[in-house]
Amino acid sequence: MTNRRWPIYASPDQAESAQIENGVIHRSIVGSGSIVDGASLDHAMLRRSVLVEPRPA
Repeated sequence: MTNRRWPIYASPDQAESAQIENGVIHRSIVGSGSIVDGASLDHAMLRRSVLVEPRPA
């Protein structure tokens, strides 16, 4: 059921989807356009267009 006095508007953000490549993610939120490449995330919140890579050895 909808309420005409409380309209729902879609986000104007047309960014590409997030990419997870060889990453491990637990209890995290990854924003659109972000890339997780070989890193591990736990309890993380990433905004849009963030690149996360593993720490150097």
